[in-house]
Parts: sequence; structure tokens; C-alpha cells
Amino acid sequence: LKLLEGGAQKLADLKDKKVVVIDFWALWCGPCIAALPTVDQVATKFADRDVAFFAVNLGDGADEIREFLEKEKLKLPIALDPESKLGELFQAGSIPMTIIVDKQGVVQVVNIGYGDGLEQKLSDEIEAVLAGKQLAQDALQAARDAKRGGKPIPNGPDAVTSQDAIEDQVAFNLRTSVEAYKKVGSRDD
Repeated sequence: LKLLEGGAQKLADLKDKKVVVIDFWALWCGPCIAALPTVDQVATKFADRDVAFFAVNLGDGADEIREFLEKEKLKLPIALDPESKLGELFQAGSIPMTIIVDKQGVVQVVNIGYGDGLEQKLSDEIEAVLAGKQLAQDALQAARDAKRGGKPIPNGPDAVTSQDAIEDQVAFNLRTSVEAYKKVGSRDD
């Protein structure tokens, strides 16, 4: 990750050391702008814990970002993704998108959008991941059990409702996000 204030952070260097929270955002995105102060508060809350936060900006200029951060008094570490390559790798087609990756490099949580209760939800999820809970596995199993009576989630032409298709996409995103993190963790950027 190329950092706004200079330098870079290799995600692979954080493996086995920290839980990583990546928040994809952009200045043109209203919900992103609304969510960032909350993400900043949660980052401050976990500053002395084994958690690394990166608010990854998708495509805005460094000067515009600095001006925004100063105006809003945000201290969150900002990473730059000017060509949205990392965003594409994590399939961040809808933002804000917040990803929580455990210390082993496995994506445990993918939250898309912004709503009331974000601070509590994000804090609870981070605490659970720090405690070693497998939230992604639990969520997929619960969805399968609750929505399909224990049958596998259908995909492609077998998905019969729009909700099925959405659940398929979420499950796919979780699986591919894990693969993306592995790829990113092995790169030098």
C-alpha cells in the first residue's frame, strides 16, 4: 500500500502480527464521507491493540485528500489506490466497503455501505476477530442453514431469486477476497 504521508506498507508484513482493517472510500462517495469519521473513531479505539487500519482512497488526488482530512480532523492512516487496482483485487465495486482480515491473512468480514450502528458493529467484529472467531465461516454456514435448509447455496442459473443471486455474489466475494489478500500479501507494494 502506498501511504498518503509517504512510504509504503506491505500487507504481508502484518501477517501473523495484526488484524488488518481496510476501508475503501472516495471523496465523491457521500456514504464514504459519512462513514469515515466513525471508522476513524474505531481506529483510535483500537490504536493500542494488534489492529492496523488503512482507509484506501480510490482515485482521488493527494492534495484533495489532505485538504479533506484536515477539514474533518481525521487521523486515520490513508493509503492511495489511484488506479483502483487494490479495489479491483478486493472487488470493491460498491463503496464504502470495509474488510477485516485476521492475523492469518483470511478475510473474516466484508461490510458494504454505511448505516446507523457502524461503530458498535465494527468494534464488535474486530473484537471477535481478535478473539480468533471465524466470522466468515460462521456467517456462510448460518446463511446456508437459515435460507436453504442446509442445502448448498445455488449459483449461476440455479439461483432462483434476486436474493439468491445477491447471496451468491456475497459468498463469491468472500472467497475471492481471501484469494486477493493472499495475492496482495505476496506483492511488493
